[in-house]
Amino acid sequence: MDKTTYTLRRMYKKAAKGITNPQFCTVNAVLKSDGIESPQCVYNEVVATNIAQTLHVPNAMGVLTKPNSEHCFASLEIAKPSTPLPNIRKGWFTDAAKLYPDQAAALVVFDVFIGNNDRYQNLKVSLFNENNPIFCAFDHSHSLLHPYYPTDEAIALLHTDELLAKQHPFYGLIECQRLNDWCLRFMEASDYLIRECCEMGHTLNTVNVITQRKLADALVWRKDNLQHIIKKHGIQCIK
Repeated sequence: MDKTTYTLRRMYKKAAKGITNPQFCTVNAVLKSDGIESPQCVYNEVVATNIAQTLHVPNAMGVLTKPNSEHCFASLEIAKPSTPLPNIRKGWFTDAAKLYPDQAAALVVFDVFIGNNDRYQNLKVSLFNENNPIFCAFDHSHSLLHPYYPTDEAIALLHTDELLAKQHPFYGLIECQRLNDWCLRFMEASDYLIRECCEMGHTLNTVNVITQRKLADALVWRKDNLQHIIKKHGIQCIK
């Protein structure tokens, strides 16, 4: 699967001598923080990114930062090709699924797993530059500890066979075999890997270790029942 590149902002002097020619630099990023509308945004972004990296789902990388008393999440800016990379339009999703069939299938399973119902517009796809393929998701503030529900209720919903991702731009556009393959990849992941993605070992802003453990329990259960959830809700795919 193609690896996404990120926008290099500036290069500085060399960091040290060595055969790797190390050099200081900065990269562009979008800084996200907790707020009234999404009080667990930072934790959600960290966990979603951890899961995506663990299972190789096409998702923008990011890092924790601490510009003040609370942690923030810096989502690295996706590098644009030589032609403009606008937000993907509704009429382009069919073409995107044809051009990036494996990535689209991965994203569907990922969003069902984390309960993300907000994928539209939170995706960068290069459709018109074959020399610079890009398919990369971002922004997961409205999943996992979903801001529309109290924390315990959000976790409880993930611990059921509710679909949660009731709509998705790639529903009905991906091959059944690819959907099943990605579903099995998630289900075959070790429980401890999922737990490591959720449990920080310390409180992260307002999300304490008990809540992190409860989310890990819910996601382990959801992983084990992922195929059942997809079949129960009849997610359409291409034979």
